[in-house]
Amino acid sequence: MWKKVQCKGKEVWAKCNVNNQLILRKGLVEIRYSQSKNAKVYRAKIENIVDPDGDKPQEVGTSGFGSAKTRTQEQQQRARAAAESTIEGLPESAVVCFTDGSCRGNPGLAGVGVYIQYPDGTSHRHSKFLGKATNNIAELTALGDAIDIIASLPAYGSSPLVLFTDSKYAEGVLTKNWKAKANREIIQSIKGKIRKRGNIKIVWIAGHAGILGNEEADTLANQAIEDQ
Repeated sequence: MWKKVQCKGKEVWAKCNVNNQLILRKGLVEIRYSQSKNAKVYRAKIENIVDPDGDKPQEVGTSGFGSAKTRTQEQQQRARAAAESTIEGLPESAVVCFTDGSCRGNPGLAGVGVYIQYPDGTSHRHSKFLGKATNNIAELTALGDAIDIIASLPAYGSSPLVLFTDSKYAEGVLTKNWKAKANREIIQSIKGKIRKRGNIKIVWIAGHAGILGNEEADTLANQAIEDQ
């Protein structure tokens, strides 16, 4: 089923369910520019869609934690519980890194934040201003910086390194063989770092869900921009 909505000021038809709710998958809604059954289907970000009915979209094929902008309190609780369970199951020798990228506009002023928890209970905070960049570049750079920091510490050379990111994009292009249409150079650079060090795992977690390490990395990324 399709319903008439607005996308960036243009009238389009968006895919919906029998209850007239837009179907949301990974933050995207399927749209087409005519009612023809053979019309080409595109995907648009939910934030670019205006539904005149104001119905809440139905999320499908996701983690069940919702999206950062629309996540309910219950979804936040589930996301935190899932992250805490994953962390508790890590080896005691693991170095745990939370990475995040922030961007004011896309592209716009960007910063990265990395919060590292070492096996001995100590921690390290890293932030860096990137100048003008995209959000995806910021997310990838944060991951690359985390690997570089640990690589500079011989004491943790053989420790398992777990990188938590709230970027589905970064997780996809680095671990799921998503085809990268842009940012290929930095993606290949990070993949090379992963191959060189080994014993690295990249794990997606829900952002802005009250997960302490993720919130710390987010604060660091935003602070890098604000301090300029």
